[in-house]
Amino acid sequence: MERPAGTPSRRKLLTLLVAEILAAAAVSPAQAADMSVAAGAVASAADGLCSLIEALENANADAQLHGDCPAGSGPDSIHLAAASIYTLNAIHNLTNGNNGLPSVTSAIRVEGNSSTIERNAASAAGFRMFHVAAGGDLTLNALTLRNGEVRGTTTGGALYNAPGARLSLRDSVVSNNRSQASAGAIANHGTLLLSNSTVSSNHSAEQGGGIDNGGMLELTASRISDNTGRLGGGIYNSGSLNLSGSTISRNNAFGGGVLNIGTASLANSSITDNFAYGVGGSYGLGGVGGVVNDTSGLLIVAASTISGNQGANDPGGLLNEGVANLTASTITDNYSLYGAGGVANSASGVLTLTAST
Repeated sequence: MERPAGTPSRRKLLTLLVAEILAAAAVSPAQAADMSVAAGAVASAADGLCSLIEALENANADAQLHGDCPAGSGPDSIHLAAASIYTLNAIHNLTNGNNGLPSVTSAIRVEGNSSTIERNAASAAGFRMFHVAAGGDLTLNALTLRNGEVRGTTTGGALYNAPGARLSLRDSVVSNNRSQASAGAIANHGTLLLSNSTVSSNHSAEQGGGIDNGGMLELTASRISDNTGRLGGGIYNSGSLNLSGSTISRNNAFGGGVLNIGTASLANSSITDNFAYGVGGSYGLGGVGGVVNDTSGLLIVAASTISGNQGANDPGGLLNEGVANLTASTITDNYSLYGAGGVANSASGVLTLTAST
C-alpha cells in the first residue's frame, strides 16, 4: 500500500524514538548509591572491608575507585555501623588546613546510626574531621564528631564549610574540639543548617568558641553550650544567623553567648547562663555575658529570653552598639561584676523594645 505523501517511514519513526530515549537518559539524574561502612574501618586498604575514606572517595568521584565499596552515583548515602567508633590517625589532605577525611565535593549523606568519628587524641598531628568544598553538600545524621584540633591559623576544629558549600547536621553532636585560631568546632563560610543538634565543650583561642559564622547559619531546636573563646563564646556571627527554638547556654567569652557584627534573628530561643570572664584574655576586654550587638550588627529578637548571664566590666545581658529590636521578649536576672546587670545601649546604639521587659 502506498504511504500518503509526507508520512514518515516506520524506520524513520524508530530512529526518532531511539534518539529521544538516548537524550532522556543523558539528562536524567544518576541513581543514588548506598554504601555500608564496616565497623571502625577508616583507612583505604584492599582488605574486603568498605572503609570510611574509601566510601567518601567513591562518592566524590561517582565511580568505583576502591573495589571494597560500591561505586558512587549521584547523591550518595554512606551508612556507618551502629554505635561504632571511627578513629582517624593521620592527615588525609591539606585543603584549607589539615583534614582527616577527603574533602567533600559532591552530595553525600552520612547516616551515623549513633556512631562517632574522632581524631585520635594521642595523635601528634592536628587536623579537623570534615572539609566541605564549594559545590559540596554534606549531611550528617545521628553522628558525633569529637577531638578535632587545628593549629596555627587554621580554623574549624571539627568542620570547615567553604564558600558555596552546604553542610547540614541533624540529631548530631560536635564536642571537645579545639582551634588555636577561630571556630573551635565549626567554621562556616557557606550554608550551615543545624537541626536538633548540639555543639558543646569546644574551644578557640580567638573568635567563635563553638561556631564562627561568616555565611548563612540556621539553628532549629539545637543547643550551643559550654564552649569557650575570646570573642563570641557560643557563636561569633559576621554573616546571617537565624535561631529558632534553640538554646545558647553556659558559654564563656567577651560576648559569652553571641557576638554579632552581621544580622542575627532569634525566635522562641533562650540565651542563658553565659558568662564573660576568665577565658581567652576576656578580663582585658571587659566582658558581656549574654549578647554583644556590635556597631555594624542588626539584632532581631522575638519571643525569646536573655537571662542568668554574667558579665565582668560590661552588661550581663545585652550590650547594643548597633540596631536591636526586641519584641515579646524578656531580659531578666542577669548580673555584672562592675557594669549594668541587664542592658546597656551605647551612644551609637538604636534599641527598640516592644512588649518586652
